[in-house]
Amino acid sequence: MIAERVGNPAQDAPDYVALGRLAFAEDDFVATRDHWQSAFRQQRSSGNARGAARIAADLAALYAGVFGNEALAAGWLARAHRLLAGTGRCVEQGYVALAFLSMHRFDLAAVENDAALALELALEFADSDLEVLASHMVTQLGSRQPWARATAVVSRYTAARLVGGRRRANPTIRC
Repeated sequence: MIAERVGNPAQDAPDYVALGRLAFAEDDFVATRDHWQSAFRQQRSSGNARGAARIAADLAALYAGVFGNEALAAGWLARAHRLLAGTGRCVEQGYVALAFLSMHRFDLAAVENDAALALELALEFADSDLEVLASHMVTQLGSRQPWARATAVVSRYTAARLVGGRRRANPTIRC
């Protein structure tokens, strides 16, 4: 059982992430925060900068969206950026860009840039979860001309995947 494995801090961070998601589904946001912070510490101490950055992005979204604490959200986003600084282009940058949306909500140009980057990385690295999130943001931003083109690209890509594309059950990190 996952709860038994997580009792040992030497276990994988994905267990903490999963427990955090379960707690989130039960509206136990304090437990969500605690599990995700444990996952972050485990990823960072094991040298997995990309994994730690993605969890930091989730924590930033939690702090901004649920707890309403933008200062702590900004701190988690700064950590994510520092962790990704030396990794090169990777899909985790898309998740961090989406987490920044809550911080940039009053700056439409920044929101558009973040959503465009997330969508671009989702398509480049074939991350369907990020693709759905970024596509939703593109749709929410309206039908401005650049977004109309981006939406058309996403629609063609999604249609190709539904008709004959191959979906991986376990996407890999390729950066």
